[in-house]
Amino acid sequence: MQVQEASSRGRCEHGALAPELLQLIVQYIAEPTRVFRLLRALPRRVLGPALSSLLALRYTYSACELWPVLHIRFVTPGTIIPLLRDAVPIFQAVQITSPDFLPTIERIVLPSTKIHIALLLPYEDCFRAGLALCERIASLELMLFPTTFPIARVCTFLTYLPDAMERLTLRWSPLMDVRELDMILDAIVHINCRCLRIVSAYDPTTACPTSVVLKLATYIETHPIERLYLEGFQLLCDASRVLCRALHHCPTLQKVHFRGISDVFMTLFVTQPLAGHRFPASLRCIKLFPLQLNDATMALFAQVLATSRLTALNLQLVRLSQDSWQLLWATLAQLRTLSRLHLDGIQFKDLLEWNSMVVGLHALPQLQRLRLDVGLTLDGGAVSLVNPVEASLFHALATTQGSLTYLALCYVSDLELLAAALTHMLHLEELVVDFVSDTAQVTTLLRLLQASPALSRVAFHEHAFSMLDLVSLFQQLVASNVRWVYLDLFASETDVDPSREYHEVLAIAEHLCQDVPQ
Repeated sequence: MQVQEASSRGRCEHGALAPELLQLIVQYIAEPTRVFRLLRALPRRVLGPALSSLLALRYTYSACELWPVLHIRFVTPGTIIPLLRDAVPIFQAVQITSPDFLPTIERIVLPSTKIHIALLLPYEDCFRAGLALCERIASLELMLFPTTFPIARVCTFLTYLPDAMERLTLRWSPLMDVRELDMILDAIVHINCRCLRIVSAYDPTTACPTSVVLKLATYIETHPIERLYLEGFQLLCDASRVLCRALHHCPTLQKVHFRGISDVFMTLFVTQPLAGHRFPASLRCIKLFPLQLNDATMALFAQVLATSRLTALNLQLVRLSQDSWQLLWATLAQLRTLSRLHLDGIQFKDLLEWNSMVVGLHALPQLQRLRLDVGLTLDGGAVSLVNPVEASLFHALATTQGSLTYLALCYVSDLELLAAALTHMLHLEELVVDFVSDTAQVTTLLRLLQASPALSRVAFHEHAFSMLDLVSLFQQLVASNVRWVYLDLFASETDVDPSREYHEVLAIAEHLCQDVPQ
């Protein structure tokens, strides 16, 4: 009898699942579109208040903003807040960028819910609400700018944050005095966050004070930081040495991303290990932007790379000589742990530098993710990729990059050649193509999408296709393996009424997506 009663409590009328059990099932669906497709297919009476409210919120927020993490970017008046209040308890994590909703969230989330906050502070209301939520905050992003709200008040707020917070991001307004960062670092000394991001506005005329750099270096050396992002700091030579020494002595550091920091720091970071301060054995990913090395410092960097255990390397706006490019590619070939390589904003000066890249790719068959935003300068002017230059690159991809699961390319002029290369990439799951030639046809695009059997996610940026072509594209995509498509389009000159035809395409796409098999 007790078993029968328990079983009946787990069901609704007509044998339907109880809302609580349905909520549990939904938690195991990661893809947002599949969650809402399921909710739309079920009778409203079986959803319960939480899932019904989640479905109703779909008219205000995108699917990605609602699942698997609820991202409250804005709150409109009326019925939105009651819907959010009913839906919030089913989420394990909530991300808030709307200060209007911050005072409300404290009253409706479960104690176990992780809260991620990204706000423009300081505001007094946000400050009070944030204090009430402090013990639940898993990550915090603050944009600090000069107001009548004292920086000491912000520091007080930071001292209440939990010790084991996952991520802390501080965005520093160019109008702020960088010396106030000293007070901020004192306020967060108790936080053992795994990810620390400090973003400032680079000012070449104002160097970051050595006292601030010393305090940051001490924090890095004494805390279990795994991921560090620094942007926009002008560091002098002594300060750069102090910070580099701390980075090389951090035993937990796995990923570093340095953007817009003075050249002296960048050079010291990639060469100082030879002075006895080696990269930590835990370091797996380096992202540097920009990076300019002469032949001597490149030779030092090559020695450091060869002894590292990097799995990912991201270099942006790199400026090297022809000999240094050849040395870099030869060094990467020795790095058997490397599985991700991103080159962004690279402009090769001649065919020899271009060919060194092609030869280098032949020696990297273990890559799983590759992004190439590269161009070639001929006769004093930058040009996009054109045959036969493009052909040599695609041949290298086809013959040696069979393990790729992700490929991103920029300035592609011959989609036919690319499609032919993709037929050899049997494991490719995601393709990103930026700035395709204006002569590209949708029929060619379809051949590209169908070239690799594993391809399921495709993104095309900055392309011009007519709306009629897009209708044809969507219709034929239904029969392919592709389940996720991102199109960033220019209006075509052949469109009579781009706005009207755009909505027609969206309607067709939505209808077709409902028929895509799971």
